[in-house]
Amino acid sequence: MSKARHFLKFKTSEVPGDVSQRQSLLTDHFYQHINRQSTDQDYVHVPALIDSPNNKPAWIVFDINVGDQGGGLANIPIQCWRVQYKDGIPMVGAFEHLKVVDLSNEEKDALAECEMRLATLKFKTSPHGYDICDDSAGLETAAKEFIAIFAPWLKFGVSQLQAIQLQAFRFDKAATMPVFGSMLFIPTVIMGSPKISGQALNFGSYVQLNIAVAPQNARLGETYWVVQVMGI
Repeated sequence: MSKARHFLKFKTSEVPGDVSQRQSLLTDHFYQHINRQSTDQDYVHVPALIDSPNNKPAWIVFDINVGDQGGGLANIPIQCWRVQYKDGIPMVGAFEHLKVVDLSNEEKDALAECEMRLATLKFKTSPHGYDICDDSAGLETAAKEFIAIFAPWLKFGVSQLQAIQLQAFRFDKAATMPVFGSMLFIPTVIMGSPKISGQALNFGSYVQLNIAVAPQNARLGETYWVVQVMGI
């Protein structure tokens, strides 16, 4: 099996058995699902709240066949899964990696205001086919009102998020989006007819991503929001 990073979403108190066995049980069930034995080339990243007595949504991360790469995992494929238990039996299924959803009218108005502020920020050139915002404080200020209305935590079905990381990209050619965990990809300026995984990108919508994707037909000056959600 080639190198890959797998995110497995679960709810803590739904995992059957003793709390101290949650990690081993989730690991066993995941490896059964991918039909593979764990090796010393794999690593497991366990969330701090795995033993929570409350029913909390959490992610456990499996780095498969990565060897001793350590932190050098930026370019490996990513896949996301969820596990649910019914009468103690695990049901592991893949997340939809592409889900296009329309914004509400209130969200569209807030996004338009956000875009005007975004246009004043500085971007730096990336070697990966896109420019990236180089002003994190300005980006946070520009996005504050929109994020409050957009409420990305609700898009993922939770009441709050442990962390939200914002980033803005401007594409000048087809490029692969860096995706780590679950993200919301929100186009704010559309020129021509850009697509993502074959589907048209439109202002007033957002795309939920769980794997790296390559926007097509992007042109110089196009700007896209990315709301990267960590630790949900």
